[in-house]
Amino acid sequence: MPAAGAEQQKPTTWSADSRVYAFYSEKLLSKPKEHFKTYKDSKKYHVRHGMCQNASRAETLGPLIVGMAFCACAKCLEFKYDECLVKQHSGQVRTVEVPRKKGERAVETQASALPAFVAGVTANSTWAVAAAEDSRSSEGRYWLARIIEEPYQNPQDFICCGEQFGKGYYIAKIHWYRCVRRGVLRSYKEEREVSYLSMNAVIRTDGAVKMTKPPSGKRKGELDLSSEEQTRIFNAA
Repeated sequence: MPAAGAEQQKPTTWSADSRVYAFYSEKLLSKPKEHFKTYKDSKKYHVRHGMCQNASRAETLGPLIVGMAFCACAKCLEFKYDECLVKQHSGQVRTVEVPRKKGERAVETQASALPAFVAGVTANSTWAVAAAEDSRSSEGRYWLARIIEEPYQNPQDFICCGEQFGKGYYIAKIHWYRCVRRGVLRSYKEEREVSYLSMNAVIRTDGAVKMTKPPSGKRKGELDLSSEEQTRIFNAA
């Protein structure tokens, strides 16, 4: 923990007033190793957080939140790393993937777990959808969509808005939400144009995304996404 007051010897969060010593037994260190693919510039990142709450995704793609330096500010201690209070010292975190190498122990893949996940998605629920890398400038790492009708397995190939949906894919009819305000509290308005969504693109949070209405009479037609919900999505992505 950082030192405070007269004991503070440095003008940053790195003045420690306590140390933690840990012991790793030989039994633990000699266990068979599992191997994962590395990510670009991995040597630059000295802090790694495994926050993914989706067991299947964690076992296969191994998403990590990585940073260049450890931080113990109030937000980072709450696992809200994207809201770090001292980014000028610790740097900006990023999300990377370290997929398990071929030949390692078999796990349930995201595709094989999809039918069970789809069974829990109901009409009028809201879910986060992973944004493509080249589309993140508008709203960030994810979009939100309201499921209009319960998902189903597509009976035949078809194209909607330039996107092809293959036969047998699990899809759902949706309305997109458009982000109108970003920050600690994000605000959205629902678009009325009907679209289709491949359920494989949905971020598998533990339950649907929870949105709330603003105080009565304010920001008509908007819905708010709390900081806690943003963190939940961020950790599952």
